[in-house]
Amino acid sequence: MIDKLDLVQVEDEEQYNTTRREKMKKILYSGLNRSLTQRQRECIQKYYGENKTMSEIAGELSLNVSTVSRHIKAAKKNLRMLSDMI
Repeated sequence: MIDKLDLVQVEDEEQYNTTRREKMKKILYSGLNRSLTQRQRECIQKYYGENKTMSEIAGELSLNVSTVSRHIKAAKKNLRMLSDMI
């Protein structure tokens, strides 16, 4: 049985994830053209901007899911370095 504390924890986690995603979007848009390759840009725009799954992105771009994952990971690394400079 789920109690009220469990629901509050889930809501807090969802809020945290939403806030984190919004912060990443702001960093993303400021550094997209300067810090990322075209493929990294495509993957991360679809993942964060369009809320698509890695599987959906892989299908659209005719890539392996692991390749999409690597592009997103590299893009996030580049954007984190950019955010450290801001």
